[in-house]
Amino acid sequence: MTASNPVTEQHADLTSSDARQASAITVQAAAGQNLQGGPGSDSLYASEGNDTISGNGGSDRMWGYGGDDYIISNDPDDDTRAGYDDLFGFDGNDTLLGGRGSDNLNGQLGNDLLDGGAGNDQLRGELGNDTLQGGAGHDTLNDYEGRDLLAGGAGVDLLYSERGGSSLLDGGDGNDVLLGDGQDTYLGGAGADRITIRTRANEAATTTLADGGAGNDLFSVAFLNQGTARVTGGGGRDVYLLERESGPAGYVVTDFAAGPEGDRIDASTLLAGVDLSLGDPMSSERGYLKPVQDGADTLLQFDADGAKGTASAFKTVLRLEGVAAASVAPSISTSVLTPAGIDDGETFIADGRNDDIFGSPLNDRYEGNGGADTVQAGAGNDTLLGGDGGDSLFGESGDDWIEGGEGNDVAWGGAGSNTLLGGAGNDTLSTDYAGNSVLDAGDGNDILEVGGWASVKFGTVQLSAGAGDDKIDIAQAPPEVTVSASGGSGQDSFRLSLYGRPENTANVTLTDFSAGAGGDLLDLSLAGPSWNYTGNPFGADGYLRLEQRGADTVLRYDNDGAAGSAHTLVDMLTLRNVTATSLTSANFKQGYDPAASFFSRVLTGTAGADNIQGDARAEQLIGLGGSDTLLGGGGDDLAEGGDDGDLLQGGSGNDSLFGGTGDDTLAGEAGNDSVVGGAGKDVLSGGAGDDILSGDFDDDILTDVEGNNVLTGGYGHDVIVTTGSGSDKVDGGDGDDTLTGGAGDTLDGGTGWNRLSADFTGGATGAVRMLGSAGDDVYTFGPSLAFQDVIVTDIGYGGNTYVFAPGSHAGQVTITHFDLDNTSDVIDLDALVPQVAANYVSNPFGALGYLRLLANGSSTLVQVDDDGAAGSAASFRTILTIDAVLPAQLNASHIVGGMNPNGSEDGIDNWGSHYSETINGGRGNDTLDGAQGDDTVYGFQGNDVLKGGTEDDSLYGGLGNDLLEGEEDNDSLFGEDGADSLLGGAGDDKLDGGSGDDLLDGGIGNDTLGGGDGADIVKAGDGDDSVDGGAGNDELNGGEGSDVLHGGVGTDTINGGNGDDALFADAGDDVLDGGAGNDTLDGGSGSVQLNGGSGNDVLKVSGSGNSGLFGGRGADLIEIAATQQTVAGRVVASGGDDADSIVVTRGALDNTAVNASGGAGIDTFVLRGEGRLGSLTVKDFAAGVGGDRIDLAGLAAPGGVLEFVQSGSATLVRFDADGAAGPLAAATLMTLQNVLATSMTSDNVVGLDAGGAPVELVGVPGAAQLIG
Repeated sequence: MTASNPVTEQHADLTSSDARQASAITVQAAAGQNLQGGPGSDSLYASEGNDTISGNGGSDRMWGYGGDDYIISNDPDDDTRAGYDDLFGFDGNDTLLGGRGSDNLNGQLGNDLLDGGAGNDQLRGELGNDTLQGGAGHDTLNDYEGRDLLAGGAGVDLLYSERGGSSLLDGGDGNDVLLGDGQDTYLGGAGADRITIRTRANEAATTTLADGGAGNDLFSVAFLNQGTARVTGGGGRDVYLLERESGPAGYVVTDFAAGPEGDRIDASTLLAGVDLSLGDPMSSERGYLKPVQDGADTLLQFDADGAKGTASAFKTVLRLEGVAAASVAPSISTSVLTPAGIDDGETFIADGRNDDIFGSPLNDRYEGNGGADTVQAGAGNDTLLGGDGGDSLFGESGDDWIEGGEGNDVAWGGAGSNTLLGGAGNDTLSTDYAGNSVLDAGDGNDILEVGGWASVKFGTVQLSAGAGDDKIDIAQAPPEVTVSASGGSGQDSFRLSLYGRPENTANVTLTDFSAGAGGDLLDLSLAGPSWNYTGNPFGADGYLRLEQRGADTVLRYDNDGAAGSAHTLVDMLTLRNVTATSLTSANFKQGYDPAASFFSRVLTGTAGADNIQGDARAEQLIGLGGSDTLLGGGGDDLAEGGDDGDLLQGGSGNDSLFGGTGDDTLAGEAGNDSVVGGAGKDVLSGGAGDDILSGDFDDDILTDVEGNNVLTGGYGHDVIVTTGSGSDKVDGGDGDDTLTGGAGDTLDGGTGWNRLSADFTGGATGAVRMLGSAGDDVYTFGPSLAFQDVIVTDIGYGGNTYVFAPGSHAGQVTITHFDLDNTSDVIDLDALVPQVAANYVSNPFGALGYLRLLANGSSTLVQVDDDGAAGSAASFRTILTIDAVLPAQLNASHIVGGMNPNGSEDGIDNWGSHYSETINGGRGNDTLDGAQGDDTVYGFQGNDVLKGGTEDDSLYGGLGNDLLEGEEDNDSLFGEDGADSLLGGAGDDKLDGGSGDDLLDGGIGNDTLGGGDGADIVKAGDGDDSVDGGAGNDELNGGEGSDVLHGGVGTDTINGGNGDDALFADAGDDVLDGGAGNDTLDGGSGSVQLNGGSGNDVLKVSGSGNSGLFGGRGADLIEIAATQQTVAGRVVASGGDDADSIVVTRGALDNTAVNASGGAGIDTFVLRGEGRLGSLTVKDFAAGVGGDRIDLAGLAAPGGVLEFVQSGSATLVRFDADGAAGPLAAATLMTLQNVLATSMTSDNVVGLDAGGAPVELVGVPGAAQLIG
């Protein structure tokens, strides 16, 4: 690797098909361009077309976009110009060709070809059916998804099929590692290869093929489904590892070579739970493993609980084809087997830049040289040399040698016997309890951590921090672990993280602990599994004791304290050459006094609700269970609430209150108190004195308005208020916290999305310091601070909002780290000029003269004039200083409401990054692009263009006629005011047009689209979409997929398109067209037209409007539910082709006229309900046997006479519910045009044989018939 030319940046507009620069460049192509980089480190961006990009030396970043792009590193013959290139394909079927450096190739979408060329390359196919060719060097190939080809080529390669798309993994030459699942095919090729096959339980069962090829290969197969792996070892002496997760269909070896120099079977993992010291697991007495002859094959079978167990039985874990069972036993090993040569690694040498080096699972050597390098070595016994710069070195498993060298390094040895050398700088070294390790940090303020997550902990660890103020963290371990630690010179801190039973803790010795004031510290905050961390553990509760043993002091711990009997004192650690009497409270981070006396008395409650009150003495009050009231009185008391919600009051004296579990109320009152809420939603107050309040767990409320206090929220969403005259320190801790302070206070939000407010003085003076970290924080500055200043420092990721409340703001706010790169930090000044901001009348930075920016060295001053340019009572004053930011660097995206600080109303162009961020437009016509990350983009005023880019984005158009494009992934688009165009793109998107006549296009995916107000045009696109037109006369189009479309209010046109769609007219006189597929069309109660189209459709109307229902092709169901009304409606219904059903349901007073046509096929006309006033006329009824049918099962009558009466050329279908003798008259149910009554038969009537009174059929040839 070699150093590249210095990186510079130049934005160029290409006007020809070829652009070439000699120095480093940043260019973006027009459509279909040929981009040529120079010898420096270039950034080249393709267009929507089919582009060609060449890096031509240096470490280049080349991005495809739309179209089928051709991207090539094109390193020159001179090695000094062969850089590390990043090639990204994005959309389209792209070709990415690396050079002679170690390149990063990412195909993104499409069916891509990636060729790493020479060097240790990283290739990732992402989506699509891709071809990945590693070429020469030690390459990593990852296919993620699709039917891909992964070819490692020469070198030690890692091939990883991430999501199982029936890929082919071909390792090629070298000792390769192939990882995948049961959908893939594996070819190891030449070399000693590792092939690991894993299936998921829900994965479809397949037959997996794997061929190790030449060399000594290692196969590991774990099936959680019903699949089968057929493995061919090929040449060499191969090892087959048996896992416990072998599926019932098994693991088949086609060419197993038995015998002393043949293949071998590693049963160590399979027999991990078996005590091998008791005998051969294959003996009949033990009965765990046995070979069984099955025809010409051998089955190797395993019984999990052996011959003496009854819970399990033998199952086949391996089939060896063509092998005699008697020859297998000598090939089986109960120890771990490593094929010869399989761990032989390579040497990786970086250059002087910031390099990312990914190694192999073999025994490798890594040399980072200069720069801040990141090395992930993988398994194996590796050597890692960081060199100059702040390096991150990860040895992973294996016995590793790691040297950080110069700079502030981070080194992690992982499991194994490791040697870690920090060198100069402030280093962080860590290793697991899984071997004999040495950690030597060298000079600097270092952090040494020992512990880890190894399931079996053992070994000896030697820690040497060296010169500097170091922190050493010693985690829990069993007695099999011995730790010897030396802090070196400086004030060192030793933390014991011993969560388990201390009877089982490690042997820990501190060899050079410095006692007394200014000496070293013991941090016992995580040392007691039963001790509740309140009070003085050296006091009456008797948890801790110091014991002198010769020249050494031993710190001992009793798990249940002096009051308990289940445990006794055990050793925690030894302080070499330290006398117990030389230790003071200054040597304990929590301030514990090792010489503290016992309390005068201990008052203990019951399991119920107790009221315990102390006196003037120093007492310990213990509530135990129930909702207790503990009142300390005078003296330095310790009160412990225990379970349930308790009330604790310290009284006078320096008290310690601990709430325990439950929702507690704790008041320190007078004195310098320590108050800890514990678990539950607690309310804490300090009272007079300098207090320490800690909410601990859950959502707590902390207040303290007197003294100089320390308030910590801990875990949960806390509310902390300190508004007194003291100088308080407030730490929100984890969670989304709300902190309020004033002059002289320090407010630290901690992790989470926090709200910090500074707006009080209470007579205090001094600047307010506000601190943030990761998360989107909101800082509010009130005017009550008078002339006190506020300093805000937030260096974490996240978009912060700085809010100025209305008022005079005589003090100044200073923001030390304002995020410009991600355009995620914003300043909210609306409240200062409400008469402008509320009405959006104009830009207050412009001619109105309310706000302005001034340069002050390398900083920016934000000034406000309360009455603007038109007033004379006020003048500009500074309210905000933004460090390290010039006025020209600020734009409308940094001001809430989109006010452009340059005073203009012009729009802005803003392109996001790969982070998740908030991007704001201005009051003009803006172009905003989120690029990568989960972005939130606001257009505000103007006719804006908003693009989401990749990931899940939210786009808000605001005022104006905007264009919103979601592009990749699952986006949310909100047009808001104006006539907007919303394009969802790929992914499951949500589109809301808002007010105005909008155009919505869902694109690919299962989208949700709402037109909102106005006459909207909505195109659902591909996928199963949900569409709501909203108010207005809308046009809705379902497109592909099974869609649900609602017209909403207004006269709408709704087209289902392909797929089985559901169309709803809702309110209004709409036209619904189902299109292809089996659709459901619901016309509602208006006057509508329903066209079923092709497929077996359902068409419905209710009410009695003037409607037309046309089934089209297919066996359709037409349902007409007529209701009573004064004015008669008319409905035209046509079944169309095939056998259709037309159902008419009438209310008692309905008078709707229905004209029906069955069309081709045997149609059924169904009458339901009690109504007899309306008419039903059938134009094309086919009478006689095999003709159309009348279904009267739904008539509201128990029996009667049904007759067919000739009336001119038509036949009347009449029904008399009580016959000729009854008082009821016959009613005409239907009129069958151009039908002779004598041609009707009983075949034309159905539905009267399901019970009830008989119905007499009259008018057919022959005698009268009784039906029913």
